[in-house]
Amino acid sequence: MVTNVIAIIAILITVSSAAWYKTLKEVREEVKNSSKPSSLVYTESAKPTLNTLAASANAVYINRQTPGATTTVDSILLEAPGFVAVHEDDQSGEGKPGKIIGASALLPKGESRNISVPLSRVVHAEEKLWVSLHLDSGDKKFNIEKDKPALNQFGYSVVAIVIVKDEADEAKIPPETPR
Repeated sequence: MVTNVIAIIAILITVSSAAWYKTLKEVREEVKNSSKPSSLVYTESAKPTLNTLAASANAVYINRQTPGATTTVDSILLEAPGFVAVHEDDQSGEGKPGKIIGASALLPKGESRNISVPLSRVVHAEEKLWVSLHLDSGDKKFNIEKDKPALNQFGYSVVAIVIVKDEADEAKIPPETPR
């Protein structure tokens, strides 16, 4: 009887491992063959809808940005009222957000579009900006110490990265080809 139980357990482990491997293999193939990033960070011309952002209770989409003293975030999805914060790059080469250079007004729960975020300084071409979401602590004022980062479905902070491009560069970007 013990031998039968061990055999059944071994079969279950083998079947579940094969199913997991197949799923992992399919995901890898999809990412490899996809022209869009597999995360919720979209920084090119892919226009998400509420359905594509809704994979998580919190999501951000920011398209191309041009130099200036404001940043426009195309779409966000928040599980509760919160804010968009814009960080400069930390310049360490480690790929981390640095000092906050702008924050939005309080945004409602749900989807918001075309959010203009005033910046404390002008951003220039080729700068990397980090756009993050924060949930309001209840005081309706942005405070990095109190307003915790909004998390995606995997428990990670929701952050999008965008490179500022000159308007002249915008004209050089070829249109997306239909599939």
